[in-house]
Amino acid sequence: MTNYLGSRQEFIRRMVLFILGFAVFYYALDVGEKTRNGKTSQFSYDDLPNESKYRQLWNKLYLSITTTTTLGYGSIKPIHPLSQMAVAIQSLTIFVLITELVH
Repeated sequence: MTNYLGSRQEFIRRMVLFILGFAVFYYALDVGEKTRNGKTSQFSYDDLPNESKYRQLWNKLYLSITTTTTLGYGSIKPIHPLSQMAVAIQSLTIFVLITELVH
């Protein structure tokens, strides 16, 4: 039982770091970019505000959580091949991590 709880806690720790790491990476992709017509060069924001640094970071955390939970995209979508590749890598990596937990 202890081994199971230890592996579960390790999984949660890795997931939190994973989500935060990708959020920071997505944020770094958009640093210094202005939102024009609801888009930057990397992401489309629809009607979501993205002007303040706080809001930009929150949007990237939201994107990372949405990708990790495989809920699908609503307000924020990757539109550049680099951001699309990062989202694909995050999705595949989450699949591997969940498979490892179940195994």
